[in-house]
Amino acid sequence: MLLLLALACAPAPPDPAALLPAALRGEPAALDALAGAPGPWQAPARRLVDRAARLPAVAEAEGAAFAAAVDAAMAAGQADPAELGAAARRLAIWAAGLPHDPGPRARLVALSKALSAAPPAVRADAAAALAEGFAADPGLAHDWRGTARRAALEAQVADAAWPETLAGLEGLRRDAAHALLARVDAEARVAPDWNRLVMGGDEALGWLMAAPAAQARWPELHRAVLRGGQVDGLAAAQARLDAAVAALQPAGPPEALLVSVWVDGALAALDPWTRAVWPAMIRAWQQGHAGYTVGVGLELALTADGRVRVRRPEPGAPAWGADLRQDDVIVRIQDEGRPPIDPLAWPPAERLDRARAALEGEEGSVVTLTRERAGAAAEVPLRRAAVPLVTVEGHHRGPDNAWSIWLDPERAPGLAYVQVSAFRPSTDEDFDALLDPHLDEIQAVVLDLRGNPGGDMDAAVQIADRFVADGILCDLTGRVPPLTGGPDVDPATGQPLAPWNAALPGHALEGVPVAVLVDADSASAAEILAGALQERASAWVIGAPTWGKGLSQGLRTVSDGSYALQLTNLAWTLPSGRQLHREPGGSGGLRPDLELALTPYEQHEANRLRGAAAALRAHADGAPLQAEDPGRREGMPPIDDDPLLAAAELWWTAQPKPPAEPPTGPPTGG
Repeated sequence: MLLLLALACAPAPPDPAALLPAALRGEPAALDALAGAPGPWQAPARRLVDRAARLPAVAEAEGAAFAAAVDAAMAAGQADPAELGAAARRLAIWAAGLPHDPGPRARLVALSKALSAAPPAVRADAAAALAEGFAADPGLAHDWRGTARRAALEAQVADAAWPETLAGLEGLRRDAAHALLARVDAEARVAPDWNRLVMGGDEALGWLMAAPAAQARWPELHRAVLRGGQVDGLAAAQARLDAAVAALQPAGPPEALLVSVWVDGALAALDPWTRAVWPAMIRAWQQGHAGYTVGVGLELALTADGRVRVRRPEPGAPAWGADLRQDDVIVRIQDEGRPPIDPLAWPPAERLDRARAALEGEEGSVVTLTRERAGAAAEVPLRRAAVPLVTVEGHHRGPDNAWSIWLDPERAPGLAYVQVSAFRPSTDEDFDALLDPHLDEIQAVVLDLRGNPGGDMDAAVQIADRFVADGILCDLTGRVPPLTGGPDVDPATGQPLAPWNAALPGHALEGVPVAVLVDADSASAAEILAGALQERASAWVIGAPTWGKGLSQGLRTVSDGSYALQLTNLAWTLPSGRQLHREPGGSGGLRPDLELALTPYEQHEANRLRGAAAALRAHADGAPLQAEDPGRREGMPPIDDDPLLAAAELWWTAQPKPPAEPPTGPPTGG
């Protein structure tokens, strides 16, 4: 009797459905309760609880592993300076991923001293990495960005890079630089402070004058004198450029170099994203923004003994149907009309990059590769073509390389996964091509924007439109009204057309629940898409606060090809009017609904698992293709799951499901 009374008075177990909102905010007690309660939430909640339990051990092991790796690279850097760059990159990842670990700061001073004597290319690479890794300290990040720019400038005039530098300056004219500065004056988001920009240009030339490589090339350069003083606008800034060229050119540097260095320094003083593109580089710049390269579509790697090998051909590219297999060794590269190249003739540190560059060239031109397989050699001619950059992928590939979009058909039926790694003009079409065949089955979507740096904003707006029936998705503000690229009325009917930034009704995904995965590397168009879906489609955003780049770069190319310009001209806002741009020393970016920042090792394991799922399974003729697994890191706890996907699966359990369809067919029974 007493037992029955006690049972009657015991509190009822919590309702799992009532715990889901707290669990989706990451509250440990709610996750613990769900991890022990039967139901579809149990498995993902258990994965998140287990992750939280192992996190201290992971962080401790990561710190020790980073310390050992950085120390080893710094010691090796005494014999091989390139190892100092590796040490800096590891230190940067350590600092960014484990912000409360004092280890990176403790080693920064020693690494700084070692880098001061390293070759300029190593210093430039290392300093750029450190600026990103220590971004939470604006002053320190600013100093490292300056170090990176100075070292990169010195590397430009070093003997090894000088021919490439001259080739990149071909066609550069001073009058084109004047026109470029005038465009900045007219269209920049914020009216330029020309005093500040002129100081930036003069400072960059000062760095050039002080660079040992420049002084060795032009011994009289250090005697030249740059005149300072205030400027009162564009014309005075243009005159200052002319005066700087006149002062330094008699010492020997070519005019094109002086103009390029001064303009780059001035634009860097405006913001980090505005950049000049001179004639020799315009084509590659346009291809990058258009989302393709011209080449053969062959991914290369190095063998253990430093030979260039085939990692895989890219589907649809010229190499895809050719007689090339994974692990074939490339022993010769023959470009039409040029002497053959033996990749082993290149320095080991440059071999892979130079081999990749040798495969690129003019569309329609032929490059012949001599490949070695099982001791036998054969020539494989390939005609270069435009190779699109893949920006949209599903969850995993099947045996025929086709994508499956389903996250887990058994535990989460109807939950689709799509990763968008960047935005190019065709990204929205590729998004549709992946999802359209399954629209009748999709009940919710996980949109993975981790690591997405942005790109074509129109493609991002179009993807947002797929989930939103009407209303504004984002907006632009700036000194000059944005060019939206289309008429306001239909030329045929005269009827008003919807604004470029408005959602149009009629998409099958409207009203479908969506979760968006983001991290600290999600930037620009990726942030705007995530924010628009958060505000207009009630999307659940999971991950780390985003980068905080809410500025738009207009792409300008003049008709005579004398220059191109990537100019920060507008600021993006979300439908609510909120801006995401992070000002120096301030906050910005998108705040997730469930904040879940992965440590570097967790990110490594998530990438490893993602790589295995996304790997091609077969060559064009069906011959097997093996996924290349970088392997687990020694001494680290095993991780077999991506925590953000576990959180997305938990989110899915909270979504209302469509009612089950009644059985069909003739009635049974009597």
